[in-house]
Amino acid sequence: TIYNFAKSISVAVETSTVCNHRCVYCPVSLHPPDSHAIMSMDIFRTILLKLARSGFRFKRISFN
Repeated sequence: TIYNFAKSISVAVETSTVCNHRCVYCPVSLHPPDSHAIMSMDIFRTILLKLARSGFRFKRISFN
């Protein structure tokens, strides 16, 4: 997901669906998935390369 807040761009990359299901703001805590997955390194690298080549200047990139 890419957010653009007044030209300051923040990106959140969900690298894993594993969680403790305790965040009150997250719908996953109410409806947990049947299985969990971890992003492969190939997909992770692809995302980083696309972000690097996007031409945007990022204020924050967070990996969840």
